Amino acid sequence: MGIELTIFFLFLKTFPKWKRSFKDAQVNHPFVLGRMFEANRITFAPYKHRVHFQRLSGFLATDVSAVRYALFPHLDRYPPKECTFSYHKNSEYFGVFLMLIHAMVIEIIAVHVLLMQFSHTAAWIATILDVYALLFLIGDYQAIRKAPLHVGNRSLYLQKGLRFQISIPFEIIKQMRPCAASICS
Repeated sequence: MGIELTIFFLFLKTFPKWKRSFKDAQVNHPFVLGRMFEANRITFAPYKHRVHFQRLSGFLATDVSAVRYALFPHLDRYPPKECTFSYHKNSEYFGVFLMLIHAMVIEIIAVHVLLMQFSHTAAWIATILDVYALLFLIGDYQAIRKAPLHVGNRSLYLQKGLRFQISIPFEIIKQMRPCAASICS
């Protein structure tokens, strides 16, 4: 509990700097998760235990991004269509997503009923955690859907849901070439 309160007060103290860094990061990081990681890196860099803060703030950024993508996907502006390329449309991820949602809803109900026989408190704690996992899954799907491959001014930006993100500067890319239709399909 003490660690959480320390991080919360540290975040409140540095919030103006974090917010400014979050807005400035939009130039190099077009999507929410990347901007949060960059704002955390800049904000917590001067602190003694910055490695621990950055790792923990990375987990928190992923959680906040999941909630934001799941409940408030309309809050973000996205890069122009001519700079983005989608890789999820023909991936059948939507079918997997629906199957997982369906299985999780059944599991939430079954686990709640099973635990209710032993402890009401444990049943509600498990239900809350399961609903959070469901929210995370919805946020991950929204992040895949709303965060395509982006070609920026100075880098190539990839984000695969809430699980993976990378920004590759053009300087380190040796070659780019169009894909032949027979290879790409």
